[in-house]
Amino acid sequence: MNILICDDDKIAVESVIDKIHKYTPKDLTVSITGLTQEQDILNNIKQNTYDIAFLDIEIISLNGIQLGAMLQKSNPHCILIFISNYPQYVTDAFSIKAFQYLYKPIDEEKFQREYLKAVHICRKVKTTCIFNTLDGKKIIQPRDILYVETYYKKIKIVTIHDIFLSNIKNKSNIIKTLENFDFISVHQSFYVNMNHIYAVNSHYVTLYNHKQLPLSISRSEDVKKTFHNFIIKQTFQYPDF
Repeated sequence: MNILICDDDKIAVESVIDKIHKYTPKDLTVSITGLTQEQDILNNIKQNTYDIAFLDIEIISLNGIQLGAMLQKSNPHCILIFISNYPQYVTDAFSIKAFQYLYKPIDEEKFQREYLKAVHICRKVKTTCIFNTLDGKKIIQPRDILYVETYYKKIKIVTIHDIFLSNIKNKSNIIKTLENFDFISVHQSFYVNMNHIYAVNSHYVTLYNHKQLPLSISRSEDVKKTFHNFIIKQTFQYPDF
């Protein structure tokens, strides 16, 4: 797992590094990069991708929000944790789907809690599954799947970047494979990843990419309740290690 720390205060960087070493689960190997200079940061992120990034809001003349957006371009799943003295940037941070916003000086207990949550999510993101498609076996990360659609006599697996077709006879196996990865049936033809749902309406669900999928009337209330509980869980449930 690759972790980046950016802060123009060297002591602050070293403090976060110490905390990461202290709280990283023993079965996990992490590679930590701590940077304090603007040009070093810009050069580094052109060549590397990161799973978790701890970012100061103001790094000399570099804007931490813009830096976070750059990191997400190279890895859409990069978890951004901002560390700052400035509460006025909270809204901007969460506008790019920041994972957390911590204030200086860092509260030790909160750091541990949020870091372990981030690690838990990263592990889930990195999980891969093998699916039988019309083009052969494909290794796909469940987190990258937007939805699975029953498409005429085929199954369409729609991911962030690609679409894979599978035989209809594989439907039950595909559904079973994904049942532990936050998927929900919103319609008899659509099995959707809740991590990509932006909103649930009475007649459809809207994904973050603005795609709208039909919501069955008979499943509407159950979907709304399940999605609501999912959001609560994402916000408040802490993993056990």
